[in-house]
Amino acid sequence: MKSTVLSLFCLAAAGVMSAAEATVPPVTLLGTAHHQLASPSIGQTYDLFVSLPEDYATSGKSYPVLYVLDGWHFPLMAFFQNNNIYSERMPPVIIVNIGHGRGVNPMPLRERDFTPTKSPGFPNSGGAPAFLEFLEHEIMPLIERTYRVDAADRGLLGHSLGGLFALYALEERPGLFHRIISASPVAGWDHDLLIKAAAEKLKNLPHPVRLDLSAGDEGELEVMLAAQTAAFARKLDELKPANLEFRHTVFPGQNHNSVRFASFPPALYWIYRPAAPTPADTTTAAITAMLQDFLAHNSDPAQHDRFWADDLVYTTSAGIVKTKAEIMQSFADDKAAHTQLKAPTETYSAEDIVVRPYGSTAALTFRLVRHTANGKLMYYRNSGTLLFRQDRWQVVTWQATLVPAAASKP
Repeated sequence: MKSTVLSLFCLAAAGVMSAAEATVPPVTLLGTAHHQLASPSIGQTYDLFVSLPEDYATSGKSYPVLYVLDGWHFPLMAFFQNNNIYSERMPPVIIVNIGHGRGVNPMPLRERDFTPTKSPGFPNSGGAPAFLEFLEHEIMPLIERTYRVDAADRGLLGHSLGGLFALYALEERPGLFHRIISASPVAGWDHDLLIKAAAEKLKNLPHPVRLDLSAGDEGELEVMLAAQTAAFARKLDELKPANLEFRHTVFPGQNHNSVRFASFPPALYWIYRPAAPTPADTTTAAITAMLQDFLAHNSDPAQHDRFWADDLVYTTSAGIVKTKAEIMQSFADDKAAHTQLKAPTETYSAEDIVVRPYGSTAALTFRLVRHTANGKLMYYRNSGTLLFRQDRWQVVTWQATLVPAAASKP
């Protein structure tokens, strides 16, 4: 792995260094690499500063990848990478900072690459379509060939005009990124171009996307951009695009430059936070736990009362159909079992549990293992249908099938 060499010109926003600065010894950051990639169509050679997770060399794992616009953010992002080892606020990711090369003034180049259309007063504007093509078809393939990247988990972070480009990429390539941070974006570019296009561009997101929008509230420029960012957020609130989860944050007392230090950390933690359990996940966990608890206390009539619905249809392995009332009556008939719960002489467990949720209905299948008093094991293939009623799941149909002895072994 090559190490990234950072001279002072990499840290200067204007990208210009003096002769005196050129003699300063370079600084090397461990766990980093540097690549250069030329775009003949744009006529620019770009720096790619890569920060790798601490365990990258030994883990053998693939990692999410976060593309960060503007090379001057690299030392900050490398710090976040290192700090995350201890804070554990987000999973390890491969961070790729994209810079405009050394010894150049990046400001007109940013104006060219990050703006989607030509606009009066911005003579270099309008190159975002070409830069997006270069990012998708040249930068990303290079990174994915070189590093163990999870291509199903790509992120993009941009600030200011970079934030504008992040929103443009979301609308133009809705399937390209899964997590996006847009800090103090020029969201009102070209007479609210992106705001007006959102309804059409975001109506068919092919997969879930998390978008973090933010701005400060100090300084004339930032107040203007904060208003534009709020307008974009209002449009998203109005549209509620399927598969788009977003939030909008205003950071009091932050200007256009300082807002980066306030917004980047919480934005990263938010877009990379663990996914909340889906309704299907929650249902599966609830029914699995309910089944295991039922089998562990199978001799308790109260468990049967909770587990079976009043309108239960139960078919035994012998083909006998029973109702819940008949099951509960069997406990009443055994007076000793009804009045004093004794240690069970046989126990039950479940294997190969499969739950298929369908809204308020769920199908359950599993292999029941019966541990008899003499140490013998018997196996049954059980299946049932559950309904969610009165704030709980209950079984309404049940079928038990004895597995023949020849097929009973695991």
